[in-house]
Amino acid sequence: MDVLIFGTGRAGQEAYKTLTSSGRYNIVGFSDNNSEKWGDKFFSLDIIAPADIGKHISFDIVLIASEWFPDIRQQLLIENICKDEEIFEFTINTSVDISKINSVYNQDNLKTVANHDFMHDALFQAAYARGLKALHHRNSSKHIEYFVDWRAHTLIWAAKQALATKGDFVECGVNYGFFSSVLMEYLDWDIHDRKFYLCDTFSGLDENLLLDEERTSGAAESSDKAKLKGAYVSNVESVKENFSQWRNVAFIIGSVPDSLSQIKAGRVAFLHIDMNCAKPEVEALRYFWNLLSPGAIVLLDDYGFPGHEMQKREMDKLSTEYGFNILSLPTGQGLIVIN
Repeated sequence: MDVLIFGTGRAGQEAYKTLTSSGRYNIVGFSDNNSEKWGDKFFSLDIIAPADIGKHISFDIVLIASEWFPDIRQQLLIENICKDEEIFEFTINTSVDISKINSVYNQDNLKTVANHDFMHDALFQAAYARGLKALHHRNSSKHIEYFVDWRAHTLIWAAKQALATKGDFVECGVNYGFFSSVLMEYLDWDIHDRKFYLCDTFSGLDENLLLDEERTSGAAESSDKAKLKGAYVSNVESVKENFSQWRNVAFIIGSVPDSLSQIKAGRVAFLHIDMNCAKPEVEALRYFWNLLSPGAIVLLDDYGFPGHEMQKREMDKLSTEYGFNILSLPTGQGLIVIN
């Protein structure tokens, strides 16, 4: 969560130390009504004028660390600098205000005050940390920040449900292996007599599979930029190393659906689809449809996300053709339960 702290006095200093020590917040800058401080640095971050909040620095919340909280809050609202629900108070002698911030889940395109105490569950935290370890191959010299907790929570729930039915696990669209690492850690994969098939090109998006509309929308260019930034894995050996701690893991290397004939699963209990491209996602579900056990779970990672409308459209066509329902989740995922 990106936080802008309003106030550069003692309270602002304590707010910065408290939030950074928690490891859950990204302090993006400071603001202050003292014009003499504008343009200066505080903890190596810019101090900007209140009128510039939101113009030069994006944020999720403004944390007011000042005894003048009521006046500053009114100032921010009157001048339309931010919304009331984005304003929080920090005071030195109480932790209540930090807990208020914790009560708002605001990341990965999802903002809600619904209970999310799963984030404090020790088993979930350990699994999430194991997923982050997989991402260290992107840049081993940097601290990795990847805030998709509720998607990971949904994925874990789906996988736990799938354990109640017979079959192997399949992920189409593995990349560095974040989500599958989360699952294997959480489920203690080696105690289960199942195979986990990891299917990917392991070299990014196969642009030959893009629909014409996806090409027109710039999907190929976006994919090329992602590759340059290291968002797509380019070395399957590093991914294999990440999963070397677990047994019963099989790598299926190549484009979907052509590579899926390598899979030797008799039944499938869990299928996770995340390929950022409509055609291989639909063809993957077609391929596995008759292998899915009653009670199996299919989770579509991109189903409801902005910018992935063509994937949703094509999957909706398949749902009509095959007669199944897709539950659209506020996380952006799509959930299918096989009858």
